[in-house]
Amino acid sequence: MTYIVQGGLPIEFVTDSLQLDHDAVCCPLIKAMDKLNKATHVREKTLLTDDAAIRALVDAALNSLIDLFKATRECQQEVHRQLAGEIHDAVLDTFLGETLQELDEQSTHTLFDYHQTEDIQVMTIDDEFIHLKVSGTVYADLQYGSGSDMRNDMGAVISDSYPYTARLQSTCRSSREIIKDTVDVSVDNSSFFE
Repeated sequence: MTYIVQGGLPIEFVTDSLQLDHDAVCCPLIKAMDKLNKATHVREKTLLTDDAAIRALVDAALNSLIDLFKATRECQQEVHRQLAGEIHDAVLDTFLGETLQELDEQSTHTLFDYHQTEDIQVMTIDDEFIHLKVSGTVYADLQYGSGSDMRNDMGAVISDSYPYTARLQSTCRSSREIIKDTVDVSVDNSSFFE
């Protein structure tokens, strides 16, 4: 049950940093699973024949499962909330440190201005990594002509913006740090050609 909710995140991180009550989330489902196991492994003393008792068992199991899904979502939301600043900086470093073909092919010189993160999704949390997907908008100045052309009033600079997506990872052990070489940014420049 623990792995379903938090993947490989340490329990201390989930309870202390994410402020999720591990026992409150997992115990009701464990109890429901125990009851289901008793009903599944039919013995004379565990056989349920009363319709109301069967319905109560199923209702308790389904409610526990719904609570488990809610806790999983809460955990993911809290992870991305805590990672938001790191994610922004990791994407910023990529825009500043790498030449992105989708931006570079549009002008003589492409100058990154800034970016906005609009959505962060925790795709998966496994035993080792937190896999994230980010979408946002990148703002850039597209310069046509050389620096000399610009000084001689023969060039132009156009400011534009484009949607981007980025995939990145963090380790479960150091969940507040983005692994820099896992940042993969893709810019959708199709609006430039319309």
